[in-house]
Amino acid sequence: MENAYRWCQKYEVLFRVLYEDEELRKHLRSYSVYQPQQEHKGLYLILHECIKEAYDDGVVITNYSQIIENGRISDRELVCPTKEWVDTLSKEQILACIAWHFRRDHFNEGSWTRDSVAEGHMLVLGQGYLGNFDRKG
Repeated sequence: MENAYRWCQKYEVLFRVLYEDEELRKHLRSYSVYQPQQEHKGLYLILHECIKEAYDDGVVITNYSQIIENGRISDRELVCPTKEWVDTLSKEQILACIAWHFRRDHFNEGSWTRDSVAEGHMLVLGQGYLGNFDRKG
């Protein structure tokens, strides 16, 4: 979980900047894996590295679906997590939600960038994990 904490610390800043900048959010919302990106190429390289590190560092936990099912976490909450809801989750449940967003992208090409990052869901989950870690040790 220490690797997940470092990953969240590192990328929470990026997710916050992207969410707070309306121009970048608009650009990310139009992302398509089928069209080469002409603008903000450096940003997409960073996001690609973010994904790679999430898998390499174990942030994308393999038993995420079991944790989600056992926690009776609804699709509505998964798709659009709120700070208040995330604050009720354990560290493991937050990682399961983060993993769900990454795995959803595998089946719905580009949804992680278009939805999870652009709409601030990764920001909420990352901040929630950091806050949970700090509260509960």
